[in-house]
Amino acid sequence: MEMDNFLSNTQIGKILNNLLNLIKENYKFVLYSTAGFLFISLIYSFSLSPKYQIIADVKLKDESGNASLPSSSAVLSLITGGGAGNNFWDFYNIVFSTEVAEKLWEKGYDQKIFSSNFDTKSETFKRNPKLWDVIKSWIIGYDLNNEINFVDLRNHIKSEVDLEDLTEEQNLLRFTISTGNPDLYETLLADLIRVTDDSIKQRERSKNTNKIVFLSDKIASVSDVEIKNAMIVLLKEQLLNESLVEQDNFYSIELLEQPRRSKNPDFINLQFIYLGFTFIGFMLSVLVLYIRKRILVS
Repeated sequence: MEMDNFLSNTQIGKILNNLLNLIKENYKFVLYSTAGFLFISLIYSFSLSPKYQIIADVKLKDESGNASLPSSSAVLSLITGGGAGNNFWDFYNIVFSTEVAEKLWEKGYDQKIFSSNFDTKSETFKRNPKLWDVIKSWIIGYDLNNEINFVDLRNHIKSEVDLEDLTEEQNLLRFTISTGNPDLYETLLADLIRVTDDSIKQRERSKNTNKIVFLSDKIASVSDVEIKNAMIVLLKEQLLNESLVEQDNFYSIELLEQPRRSKNPDFINLQFIYLGFTFIGFMLSVLVLYIRKRILVS
């Protein structure tokens, strides 16, 4: 068997011995480099800000906000254009919609989130364009729109808020935010849940109005007694649902856990940071010495 492509134990030992001699001869350089990276790791660790977890748990109700409502309502929804869908994804899309973001924007989250981007001259919020965006706009020939609005707030919320389903039925959901500003985002999460539910209420009011108008017109025009009685039952259901929508409490969800922050921030492994930087500093110094020696030899 040919072993030409493999280093023998003697060769490996020789290489290690040369490296040790190289380190001994230049121990000050290695020591200073390693200490320098350790110092950098200390500065970096002081720049880290603690992150807190903000969590809220909610349970979805059915599409009408009432688990006991008969299935005939689903048929009526299809007739009047309401349609049935996946509760989780319907709720998810509304949470991260521009409709909800615009309402939060009007509640003052423009100032709370983008205060550093406020331009006193134009009294609007503007972002600082990236150099590449400026160059690209100049080459292609279009004006950069740097104004920040509720669409940017929607994108910010989507990047900060994690929404996941905890069950296969997709009716038990958890909101999670990891942030260094727990006071602001605990309030934001509570408002996000409330405004989302209010938006669903508003949509449900519109659907109920269409259903009530539809059924009222049909009842007035139908002569068959059995059909008319069936429609009257449906109309009663919609009137009941309308009264549920008008209540002040949550309509589409049951809030199991109010938004709450963790007692302590997320764990930051400082030991790993210090050891990692120190090891990198040591290895880089040895690599530099080895490359320099090879250049001088050649």
